[in-house]
Amino acid sequence: MKILQVHNYYRNRGGEDLVLEMEKLMLEKYGHEVIQFVAHNNEINSFSKKIKMLFNFRRSKKFDNLLFNKLTKELPDIVHFHNIYPLLTPSIFSVCKKLNIPIVQTLHNFRMMCINGLFYRNGSICEDCSYKTPYSGLFHKCYRDSYLASFSMTDSLRYHNRKNTWNNDVDAFIVLTEFAKEKFEHYGVSNKKLFVKPNFMPDNETLRISGNKNDYVLYVGRLSKEKGILWLLEAWKSIDVPLIIAGDGPLSSEVVNSNNPNIKYVGLLERNQLSDLYSDASMLVMASEWYEGFPMVIIESLSHGVPVIVPDIGGLGDVINDSINGYVYRSKDIDHFKNRVLSIFFDVQAQNRLSKNSEKSYKDSFSDAINIKTLLDIYRKVIKNNANNFKD
Repeated sequence: MKILQVHNYYRNRGGEDLVLEMEKLMLEKYGHEVIQFVAHNNEINSFSKKIKMLFNFRRSKKFDNLLFNKLTKELPDIVHFHNIYPLLTPSIFSVCKKLNIPIVQTLHNFRMMCINGLFYRNGSICEDCSYKTPYSGLFHKCYRDSYLASFSMTDSLRYHNRKNTWNNDVDAFIVLTEFAKEKFEHYGVSNKKLFVKPNFMPDNETLRISGNKNDYVLYVGRLSKEKGILWLLEAWKSIDVPLIIAGDGPLSSEVVNSNNPNIKYVGLLERNQLSDLYSDASMLVMASEWYEGFPMVIIESLSHGVPVIVPDIGGLGDVINDSINGYVYRSKDIDHFKNRVLSIFFDVQAQNRLSKNSEKSYKDSFSDAINIKTLLDIYRKVIKNNANNFKD
């Protein structure tokens, strides 16, 4: 099968970029040809380009034409879109439809329903714009903290919602959790077009699973408000066990200056260094205050046999089964969180049981051997349906 991946890279490398690249390697590993058509936000490197971008949110003729040329040259069996904003825009789907090439898009966030894609504003969950009226996002400058940028994104979403672009032009959507599927279905995306395919980790990663899982608790991720890092620092004032924090972000200084002898900050680490940290950790903790998509750190942790403690918010409970491969705690409930942490840290039998289950859940659900089957099933179904509709 020949697959064309289409993606708008972010200025700062993130999880969506990693998933795109890992899917390419996975498909090639299993004998498929993958080509790419990508745009990069670092191309927006001047004031004039920023202004031009803001007036092209409905449609980018430049990238529509470039994609048309790519498609007519390569003639892929299917096109798999990932992120399309801000440079590509939803109009780019129509280029594929004109050539009768089937389309799949992975919905990594909630951009279709929310101009910042996060359902998060001023430190709290916000779904004010999820009923096809994103004007609240404009009022609150939710996109790039700018009225002009927020107007452009709002206008684009309203325009393509009125045209029903997503339902009309995209043949199938991949979502990462059942929670996300419910959100998009509620918004009006056809249930028949929604497929759940979680993120994954390659099977050929060399993982060291330690026999001693009682050294410390681990946090890995961006140090920012929505990730709950401030709440975690507050919670750890009452938890007398070692916590290692790995990552970087706007609140890194808060971590450095926490003055908690139980907290060690190691900064942003390379993947092989993180692997060593995972191997001896008793658990990974998350404190997210927003609807996470599907954090790669969860799969990395499970693949090392490390259970994960997550708040009961968004789709995290779709990934972590309480008392099986980790624990779910009541969001922002410090006492409940503390109880969950200590119940693993000081119980060797619980650690061993959860560790074995964590490794098993990775192999059963989040390895590339499992993921490739799910992805190819989606591709084949979409290609078949597209062929039947073309005959009709």
